[in-house]
Amino acid sequence: MPSCMTTTSFLRNSRSTPAAAFSSLYRRINALVSGNLGMLKAYGIQLKIEQCQTADELLALLPEIKAALVAKHGEPKAIALLRRLKT
Repeated sequence: MPSCMTTTSFLRNSRSTPAAAFSSLYRRINALVSGNLGMLKAYGIQLKIEQCQTADELLALLPEIKAALVAKHGEPKAIALLRRLKT
């Protein structure tokens, strides 16, 4: 997980309840994966996203998501895409 993205920092930045923060992060990660990875790779990661029940579990997928993004787009673009999750 990028050091800039922790559950605490995400919750602090979102100014919402843990359930609302999870919902927001879930939607953002799903959109990131489906919009920027190939169909098969996205599907595999989305299955893992569906199993997550907490923001911590979602954030634990970020290294795998980053690796997939780097493989498809290169590291600079992957990092830029991941930084959008915070906004």
